Amino acid sequence: MKLKCLGTVIWAVILALTFVGNAGAAFPEKAITVIVGAAPGGSTDMTARMLAKRLTEILKVPVVVENKVGAGGFIAGSAVHQAPPDGYMVGVYASSAFNLAHFLRKPPYDIFKKTPIMSYGIYPFTLAVKADSP
Repeated sequence: MKLKCLGTVIWAVILALTFVGNAGAAFPEKAITVIVGAAPGGSTDMTARMLAKRLTEILKVPVVVENKVGAGGFIAGSAVHQAPPDGYMVGVYASSAFNLAHFLRKPPYDIFKKTPIMSYGIYPFTLAVKADSP
């Protein structure tokens, strides 16, 4: 549990520090949208919602999760890429959707114009067979 809270705090601090140099209103002054390139109910969606809930408490503004499913994560990536670079839209991607898909086909945006701000989850995979299988 401590690790989840620490990851949330780190994310909030990074988001806040990203905008320290900007003159004008304090960040955040409006809702933040978290774009998830995975279907609702999956592990990427659920972890993004846990982060959003905690960030809402920390930042005192709504942090809303929006799922944009399809095209191997490119729909979500395009939405984040087309958003103004003001920190109010953040993308959450499974590493395979963000990294591997770009080697399989050309995305409609430049992946090198995105800045990863944190990795917050490790998904262990297990291969299992019935104990008495040959």
